[in-house]
Amino acid sequence: MGFLIPSKKGSTRDSIVSILKSEWPLSLKEIHNRIVKEAAAPVSYQAVHKAVSLLEADGTLEKTVGKYRISQGYVEGLEKTCRELKEAYSVKQSSDALEFKQMLFDNMIDLGRFIVFEFLNYPKSKELPNVCHWSLMYSLIGLSKQDIKELEKNAKEKQIFVLCRSNGLVDRLLAHAFKKLGVKVKLGIPVAFACDLFIVGDHVLEIYYNSEHKKIWKKIWAQPVKISDFDLNKTLTTMFSKNPTRAIIYKNPEIAKQIREKTLAEFKK
Repeated sequence: MGFLIPSKKGSTRDSIVSILKSEWPLSLKEIHNRIVKEAAAPVSYQAVHKAVSLLEADGTLEKTVGKYRISQGYVEGLEKTCRELKEAYSVKQSSDALEFKQMLFDNMIDLGRFIVFEFLNYPKSKELPNVCHWSLMYSLIGLSKQDIKELEKNAKEKQIFVLCRSNGLVDRLLAHAFKKLGVKVKLGIPVAFACDLFIVGDHVLEIYYNSEHKKIWKKIWAQPVKISDFDLNKTLTTMFSKNPTRAIIYKNPEIAKQIREKTLAEFKK
């Protein structure tokens, strides 16, 4: 049985199904009469009889007390086909959307929430280690309890490895906080010179910070010699201040694999 939506301008079989969509049940004679009225060319009774017989044989039509209607099985099959088609197209569109994406974030908090709630849940996030290359340790300051809880959940369910180029006092304090959540961190590794990187499954996230914002962020992280020197208010202002940050996401299994292998090798040293 082929579950295709018929057209009135198609074959005799299509015309029969089309007629029975709007009016049923009908006898063979009634079906023939309606086809004759609608057809552009003459259609014989024998041709209609043959078409109806074939439709009944393949389960498209059912006969009750000498009259025909579209079978329940055909209707259910058509519903199933439409549902599967919708799902297939939805998955394809979702897949295409993940192939390449450019994004612009207003501030560090918005970026952080996107990474925690969305990017870390991209395909294969549980099957493969997720790795990050940062120029500075990312701040947990400014994130809500829900944000931290989600990050901790990700760290428990998945493997997350962070290599960070900087190794100052603030970086060490933040690295300790991330480790307590379950994230593995190594500081002082020469990475993330052009952009910060996140690898999840086969996807690569490249983050390009506004140069002025990056200078301020770096200065705040570099200044403290002791914990009491840390400027909490300035940190919060920097996290929430308008800071157009560009990000590119693309799918490239080879690049993702290469970065992942190099990252994990650092943790084996």
